[in-house]
Amino acid sequence: MVTTDVDPGAAILRFLGTGKVAGMPPGDLAAACDRLIRQETELSAPRAVRLGKQFVRRARVQGGSMVLTALRALGWAYVVAAKYEPAATCYLEARQLTRDPLVRARIDRILIDVFMYMGRHTEALRRGRQAMAVFRRRNADADLAKTEVNYANVLHRMDRHPEAQQLYHRAGAFFDGQGNELAAAFCRYNEANTLVQLFSFPAAEELYSSARTIFDRHAHTLRAIGCLYGLAWLHMLEGQFHIALQELAECEDYYLQAGQEREHLLCVLDRAETYLSLNLLPDARDTARRAGRRAKALGLRYEGAKAAFFLGRALMALGRVRESRVALRKAEEGFRREGNDGFLAAVRVAEALTRRSGEDRVRAIVRLRNRMPVGRLPLWEALCDLELLNDRPDHTEARRRLSTNRAVRVMPHVRAQYMTLLGDRDARKGRRKSAVEHWRRAAELLTALRSQLPPVDMRAAFSERHGGAYDKLIASECERNPRQAAAWLERYQTAGIWAANAAPGG
Repeated sequence: MVTTDVDPGAAILRFLGTGKVAGMPPGDLAAACDRLIRQETELSAPRAVRLGKQFVRRARVQGGSMVLTALRALGWAYVVAAKYEPAATCYLEARQLTRDPLVRARIDRILIDVFMYMGRHTEALRRGRQAMAVFRRRNADADLAKTEVNYANVLHRMDRHPEAQQLYHRAGAFFDGQGNELAAAFCRYNEANTLVQLFSFPAAEELYSSARTIFDRHAHTLRAIGCLYGLAWLHMLEGQFHIALQELAECEDYYLQAGQEREHLLCVLDRAETYLSLNLLPDARDTARRAGRRAKALGLRYEGAKAAFFLGRALMALGRVRESRVALRKAEEGFRREGNDGFLAAVRVAEALTRRSGEDRVRAIVRLRNRMPVGRLPLWEALCDLELLNDRPDHTEARRRLSTNRAVRVMPHVRAQYMTLLGDRDARKGRRKSAVEHWRRAAELLTALRSQLPPVDMRAAFSERHGGAYDKLIASECERNPRQAAAWLERYQTAGIWAANAAPGG
């Protein structure tokens, strides 16, 4: 006889510890264990995996449908812990235990992400199409919307951001209509990720903030921290480097304590990229190396390729060309195996910049630029065109493309580089007034970025990399207007605390 006054928490722990099921029906007990493990993934992925393994051991003794529930719970714990091979094993075994088309399709939905993280994009997309076909036949609209989100994850990973954004937006609208604000918030978070890649920063920031508020309200800390991580990434691209580093530190602390190793690794990778933008090259090199070692230990090929890419760029900037090429070749191999055309193009551009011959370098960049999918890689399209404009100041097509490039419009340090090159072109043609105006606009953008950095190390390193516009302004005024030259020098040295237009004779 089953009692009704049993403490569910005690029954769960007794079952996981001893295998005794007295006091709760097996179905209720299995559901309760599943909930416990999923809740634990918010706090500690390693502990969730341990509980999942205990659940599977006890369930195999009991037999029946409990085994199916236990395997799915353990599979999810493995996903959160970034252990994708064992996660796939659990889900595939669970799929064999049922003939229910809806249950099998729901397992396929999770396998989309699992195979994506394993770099098996073709299999991930196949599972997605298979699951969506079942849900359409069964009119399972909520399941279909969830699957579209997983399918969009793969498209996003493959740099097919516009397609992914549309799917995320459609799913979010569906869940809003259903009154499921948690599911809608998850869609907003994912849509924001694609909007960052498409350089729609204000819309992305609004979606991140909205989703984070909802996750906080429902005590979904892991999801809320994910939104903060997205904001850190956005702020890094906007040039708010100090804010980005502070947000990354908060995310790293949480992920480290919760055992979220993949997410923690992503934070470390973004830290390396931020150091590159700040010209803190030894820090970028060391951080990328540390990330590469961790990615290898976790068996994460995509993250390992990113670490090699950032390492190659840091070594290149430090003048260690041979070592840089080794790292970039490793990154290229990783991204090729992942099928990620975006990063593959970025690596090839970085490798082209290591070439000594200017003409050979230009030819390589022209070839790579022409092979980039139009509009899918705005930042790397801009970097290619900036390099072309630097080597060939009258490259009309590069200048035309830069004038409409989204990354140039919204990334101040990239726009400053473009303004500086336009000033150089005008100066070369004797149009001094126009040249000074372009350099001044570049200097003001850089001043705004530099002034929000903590003093000394970050500010000085940033100046070393992004001081070109100031150097040109100072040089242009030295003979004609020494006071204005002194004003620009003072502004350069104080990062905008003292304004140039307040100087005597300015």
